[in-house]
Parts: sequence; structure tokens; C-alpha cells
Amino acid sequence: MEKTQWEKVLGDTVGQPVSFDEFSLTAVMFEEPKMIVNLELRVNELVIYALVGELIEERQMRGLLEGNCLWNSTNGATLSLLDEKRVLLAMSVSHQDQLRFSELLSGFVDAASYWQQKLLEAEPATVDAQDMSGFSSPRSSLFV
Repeated sequence: MEKTQWEKVLGDTVGQPVSFDEFSLTAVMFEEPKMIVNLELRVNELVIYALVGELIEERQMRGLLEGNCLWNSTNGATLSLLDEKRVLLAMSVSHQDQLRFSELLSGFVDAASYWQQKLLEAEPATVDAQDMSGFSSPRSSLFV
């Protein structure tokens, strides 16, 4: 998909004009939840990413790994450490996903907001079944 097509899809989705710069980058500010979502247009994909917070303590990494497991509490996105402390949520979207882009972006923002809150908690960000219920559709377990 060409840059102008993605700009139209993005603009229609967020309700404001969106344009990529000369490096194929753009960002969208969301007020509720308050966050900046960055987008990078690549040859065959659009990469969506946002900084969702910082690790307060090392034990929180376990919660990040649990949340990443089969993307259960990330709505299909992936949590990563950008450096020693900063946590990034990222998702790759192909041009075939244009028709459901609004749904994908909404799910991404929901997951980013969830992890912003989890990382602000004083206790380690462990993920329990109740927390994850809003993200994944019920699936049968792969493990017996």
C-alpha cells in the first residue's frame, strides 16, 4: 500500500489528518488514554509502537513475559525492552489489514494503556487470568 493510502486510512481512523515525514514516520497523540503512538511505514508493513513505561523493579519482567506469551494480554502486539528500563509495545500491520485497521489500532491503544497502568503499580506486573480476559478470545489451551 502506498504512503497516501496509509495516510488516508490513518486519518479516517483517528479523525484528523495524518502525514508521514521524509523518513516515513508519523505520530498520533491520544488524549484518553494519554499516549503518543508512533507509526513507521516500511515496504510491506506499517509498524505501530509506543513507549508504555519504565520498569520499576526487575521482577516486573516476569509480568512482561507472561503478557507476551501467545500475545494474551497485548492484543497481538509485542512487549520489548528498549533499553534497561523503558518498555515498548509494538505491532506490525500488513496492507491486507487495511479494512480492520481501526480495530487493530484500538486494540493496540487498549493494550498500551493496560501496560502503562501495570508498570505504574508498585508490585510486579504479574498477569492473572482475570486481567487477560479483556484481551484474548477464549481459546483452548495448547498445553495439557
